[in-house]
Amino acid sequence: FVTPTEKESIEKIWQAESIAFDQQNWSKAITGDSLGFFSGFKKASGKYAGYKGGEVAKYNLGISYLNNREYKNAIKTLEEVKFSDELLGTISLGAIGDAYLQLGAVTDALIYYTKAYKRRDNDLTSPVYMMKAAFCQEAEGNYDDAIKVYKTLFSKYPNSTYSINAEKYMESLKLGQPVYKFETNTEN
Repeated sequence: FVTPTEKESIEKIWQAESIAFDQQNWSKAITGDSLGFFSGFKKASGKYAGYKGGEVAKYNLGISYLNNREYKNAIKTLEEVKFSDELLGTISLGAIGDAYLQLGAVTDALIYYTKAYKRRDNDLTSPVYMMKAAFCQEAEGNYDDAIKVYKTLFSKYPNSTYSINAEKYMESLKLGQPVYKFETNTEN
C-alpha cells in the first residue's frame, strides 16, 4: 500500500530527473523551472522529506550538485542521504568521495571510497571504488596500501573490467613505477 503523499513524492521528482539526466541541465534540476511548472530536487527533497520520493530527490540533488561543480553542497547533501539500498547507498558514499577529490582533499576522498567499496560486497560498485581508493593511495605515496587494494580487486573480482588494470597497476607499483604521476610541491 502506497500512501497518496508517497505516490505524489515519487511522481513529482520525475520531471526534475528528466531535466537532469536527459538534458544534463543540472542547475534547472536543482532549482526547478522559473515558471514554477515543476519543482527541482531542492524543493522536492524538503517537501517530501520522510518519504521515498524525498530521499530519492535528496540523492538526486546531491548528484546534481556534484555534476554542477558545487562540490561542498554535494558533500553536505549526500551526507544526509540514508539509503539501505545496496547500490544507491554505496554510490552516495562514492559520490562524496568524488566531490572531495574535486576539491583536492585526497585523504577525505579515500575515506569515502573505502567506505563505498567496503559497504556491501558486489561486483558492480566495489571494483569501481577500489580503483578510486587505490588511486588516492598512490596520490598520497602509500604504494604498499595501493598494492593491497589492487591485489584484492583482481583476486576477488577477476571478471571485473577493472581487474586487468588493477593487476597491471599493482605490478608497476611493485617495480617502483607508479602508474599515476603526481606533482609534489617541494617549495618551502
